[in-house]
Amino acid sequence: MAENKDMKEAVLRKTLFQSKNMAQMYSLYRDVYPDTLAPTIMDFVHAYNKVGAKLERMVEVGCGSGQAIKKFVSYFDNIIGIDISAEQIQEAEQNNPFPNVSYAVGDAYQLPFDTGSVDVVLCGEAIHFFDVDKFLREVTRVLRPQGCVAIFGYWMPVITPVGVADAIERDRLQKIGSELARKCKVGGCYMEKIKSHLTCEYKDIYEQLSSPDKVHNTDLKSDLEWNISQLLGYFNSLSPYNLYMKKKKEELERISQFSEEELKKHDINEIFRRDLKKAWNVTDQNDTDVWMKVEFGIFVVMGNRPVFN
Repeated sequence: MAENKDMKEAVLRKTLFQSKNMAQMYSLYRDVYPDTLAPTIMDFVHAYNKVGAKLERMVEVGCGSGQAIKKFVSYFDNIIGIDISAEQIQEAEQNNPFPNVSYAVGDAYQLPFDTGSVDVVLCGEAIHFFDVDKFLREVTRVLRPQGCVAIFGYWMPVITPVGVADAIERDRLQKIGSELARKCKVGGCYMEKIKSHLTCEYKDIYEQLSSPDKVHNTDLKSDLEWNISQLLGYFNSLSPYNLYMKKKKEELERISQFSEEELKKHDINEIFRRDLKKAWNVTDQNDTDVWMKVEFGIFVVMGNRPVFN
């Protein structure tokens, strides 16, 4: 029964990603990767390839609307982003200024590349949706002998109000705000498998990766300055939130109590907004006027070409 439930939720999540609105939210609010991401990964890659040489081909699987790819354009002659969502790919193509970058709808388990034809495979904030073993076997197939794979993601934000001079008060508000953000994010419908991958910062992915040489890096941090409206945009782009709201609406309809006003009472993002503004004593300010530092810890698993018996 639990397996059937997970399969149903996986189908629901796929339909959520097949949404133009979701693709646009990804484009606006999911560009959280620091400038240090690409050099960190490429330092590892260059251990297996000539340092300074521009490599031929990189592929990102689960590329969304192209947030991470732009960090790597100077390192490769050709970059291809693959995603199962046609809407995400359309959004990526519409906002792509790079002549060496292209996008295509594709399956993570049947990549449209010849065996041994790819230098680097990336997977950013997506592998937790995949069958990891099946995906890594396909990565092994497409990688050249000296090829590398890099898998990265992020989990909970730490939020700190801007403009609070007193360090003790700033730390107090950071703890309150970050805990509210944590409750908001985990309030969505996270499948247990997805949550377990993220909460351990992909350590389990690192352990499963059968690369002879591999690294698990948890040192990278985002460096963002957002207002409340932007943070809510990020939360609104999360598939567990959208799945939660879809289920809540269906539940209210089933008991004949649905209205937009009633649904809003159950909106975990709206509850977060209200509680944060109250805790930070900014209820009289517009969301766009309340600024904060937002820090995501970025975790990266890197390896040379995996080996399977």
